[in-house]
Amino acid sequence: MPKRHTADDQATALAVLDLNKQNINRTARDLSLPVSTVHKWKHNKGLRPGVKTKCIEKKEALSTLFERIARKYLDRAEEDDAIASTRGKDAIIAAATATDKMLLLRGQPTAITQSLNKSADIDAATKRLVEAARAEGQELTEEEARALIEEIAEGDRVN
Repeated sequence: MPKRHTADDQATALAVLDLNKQNINRTARDLSLPVSTVHKWKHNKGLRPGVKTKCIEKKEALSTLFERIARKYLDRAEEDDAIASTRGKDAIIAAATATDKMLLLRGQPTAITQSLNKSADIDAATKRLVEAARAEGQELTEEEARALIEEIAEGDRVN
């Protein structure tokens, strides 16, 4: 008989899924759940009433916990004896990891991003790709080049 998961189990899984950047396999492994179960819940199938609200509460609690951990490690990194008894970089790594998790749970960016004029960049790259193809004796239309560049850019955003 399959295990009947509670709303709390489901909310925990969805919160951990966010922590794992929507990686279903890792979340299933972390929580000892079948991949198919996590996949189903990710796509809002079979969720018990109130799970979404519980998930928000769990994410906020986890975010607060990670923030406390980050602050403790940052405080530790500032102590004079931290260098002598603990490698300072270990405290910094722990603080950075906790900060990253806190930001993930709050839905905030975890990386520094640069705003670019995407359309102009794609136009310039399209022209360069068409010219490079011609220099190699290949025919490539601007439409084909643009589609390739956009596909590559999309793959970079996903990874």
